[in-house]
Amino acid sequence: MALVVLEGLDGSGKGTQTGLLRQGLEDRGIPVRQVTFPDYQSPSSALVKMYLGGEFGTDPEDVNAWAASTFYAVDRYASYQKDWKKDYQAGTLILCDRYATSNLVYQMGKLPREQWGQYLAWVEDLEYGKLGIPRPDAVLYLDMPIEISQKLLLSRYEGDSGKKDIHESHLEFLRSCRECARFAGERLGWQVISCESGGEPRPVEDIRRAVLTVKLAGVTGMEVTGSHGIAVKADLAAEDVDLESLEAMMLPGGLPGTHNLEASPAVQACIDRCVERGALVSAICAAPSILAHKGLLAGRNAT
Repeated sequence: MALVVLEGLDGSGKGTQTGLLRQGLEDRGIPVRQVTFPDYQSPSSALVKMYLGGEFGTDPEDVNAWAASTFYAVDRYASYQKDWKKDYQAGTLILCDRYATSNLVYQMGKLPREQWGQYLAWVEDLEYGKLGIPRPDAVLYLDMPIEISQKLLLSRYEGDSGKKDIHESHLEFLRSCRECARFAGERLGWQVISCESGGEPRPVEDIRRAVLTVKLAGVTGMEVTGSHGIAVKADLAAEDVDLESLEAMMLPGGLPGTHNLEASPAVQACIDRCVERGALVSAICAAPSILAHKGLLAGRNAT
């Protein structure tokens, strides 16, 4: 079971990136289900819509952090119980466009900073503890400066700022939300992805790879089937990896995959090049044994 969240302020490109990630996973034969919050198609989002529509006040501060957080939490609980619980428990990868993490971004700033840690613990206990929705396995935060996201929002609304909800229309509130995201991300280990360069949004494909060029290298062929029957299409053969441009590598492990990796001269050459340059070499499952056999784990802890 796995749950991955894409988080960010409005206009950061979450919907686009979530869709691209889903498509990429599907292309590789990985069972995936995309979920979006709030669930505006469900009655469970009624209080959220009233809040964002200004029915409780036209300033976000008119509804305190605890009340507003509960509106969103109830919507997520209903969505999980009715729509995707069975898929999650069956092992389908759940990809969320927003999640409980949004409360930390949008509601925490309504409280004094000295209470942020207390609020963070309260949200996690409420949603993952008392309500019982799954805790995310990874959170990718798309960090877009407010000025750029506002331009993108105006484009989405065809220049009509009156279409913005009470969050989108309060700039100081959004600046506070960005600070809250940094606080939560540092505390909870989110991966922060910068979405701008030189005052402009980064290209969509640039953001998709976390501003990194990532290639899947095949060892036994261009299509590799894992031990669970999932086929993965490689971008290039291991022999064709450009050692001069190699900045990091990850060995996926599994059996007999680990033995195949270790027996490959091309993979060994990539490891040696990364070690020579002080570049990152990572390994999961059985693959750390490859590094151990090369003496690279001496004095290090590995599982």
